[in-house]
Formats: sequence, structure tokens, C-alpha cells
Amino acid sequence: MFSISTKNLLSQLVKYDFYDWEQNDEIEEYILKFGMPNNLLLNVNNFYDSWGFDAVQNEFANPSYTTEEWLELETVFFDWLGKAGDFLFPKGKVIATPNLERNWYLNGEQPPIWDNKNKWMKSDYDKYISLLHKSEVIEEGPSLREEYRAVMIEDFSEVRTLGKLSVKGVPLLFFLDEDKVITLSEYLSVIIYFRNPTLLEQNKNHLKRMLDIKILED
Repeated sequence: MFSISTKNLLSQLVKYDFYDWEQNDEIEEYILKFGMPNNLLLNVNNFYDSWGFDAVQNEFANPSYTTEEWLELETVFFDWLGKAGDFLFPKGKVIATPNLERNWYLNGEQPPIWDNKNKWMKSDYDKYISLLHKSEVIEEGPSLREEYRAVMIEDFSEVRTLGKLSVKGVPLLFFLDEDKVITLSEYLSVIIYFRNPTLLEQNKNHLKRMLDIKILED
């Protein structure tokens, strides 16, 4: 994984004019939302009707999840998604960047404030920050250089590391082939925005064969 300058990022993003950054329905969108098949959901009933990540340690959620249950579901999700890793996240072709008004950090701040409610996420977060440092996206100490807004993905292991924060509240976007934008949601689902309906149908059929996906409605 390596960093991409803001100038180069902007030159690439203009090619994705089909994606509605503001999500205000001004652009007709062709969207595929899918999740894991029922047999991978660890006997959690109605998982995709639940509150997802917000149900972790939440006594008001039904179902709610312990941190151990959620981390196990995450592991299953990324193992499953990795079977289509070369298709969805091909080496050297995917640009990842935080959503428009966000940065790379959990809750928008670095370092986060760790307490008994969120310290279970610290291990994944430390690996994530380490990857951003290694890729020279962010600096380890004070710096006059602005942080980079984007990276080029070179391996699915990087998607896993970034994605583990994306499903915990750091909204990341993955841009591919000038015709697809992918997000990994806090519900352990995948949302893909396509340039046109033909691409949507072609990719949906291919993913059904590869992953036995569960199509999700709005």
C-alpha cells in the first residue's frame, strides 16, 4: 500500500462522476448491497436486521453482541470477502480514501480516548495506524506536511486492516476501474455503486457465483 498525493487523487476522482458524494439523490445511482449467507452468521438470527456495530455491548439492542461475538463475526466476514479479493480489490487498481468530511481517525481524533467501552478495538486500531504510518499517509510525530487523503491498495490484507476500522465507524471508500465505488458498512455488508445498470447485473451475477451473497434491501 502506498500514499497518493492530493493532486493525483483529485485527478482520479473526477472520473467517478456517477457517485453522489452528498448522497442527496441528485444523481441516479445503481447500487448493490449484499452480505454473508445465513450459514456464515454464527447462528445469529436476523443479523442484517440488527443494529450492526451499534449493537455491540448495547443492552437496548436486540440482538446485542459481546465484543468477542462481534470480532468473530468480523473475522468470518473478511475471510468470506477475501474469496473475492482479487475481483473486488485487485492489486494496484483500488484507491482508498476517507469519506468527504472525515479523516482517517476513529471519531475524527488521534489518538482516540480509550476507555472500558472501546478499548477492545485498540489492537485493530493500532495495526491500522501502523499501516498508515508505514505507507507514509500519516506521520508518526509532529509534521508540517499535510496528511495524504488516499492510498493505493496492493494486497487484500490491507483491505482487511483498513476494513476492520471501516466497519467500526471510519467511513472509507474504495474506488475501482472508474466504474465502481465500494464501501464496507458497520453492518458487515458491502455496498457497491456502479456507473450503469449493466455493470451492476454483471457483477451481481459474478459475485453470486463466487460468494453466495445475500442481497440486501434498503
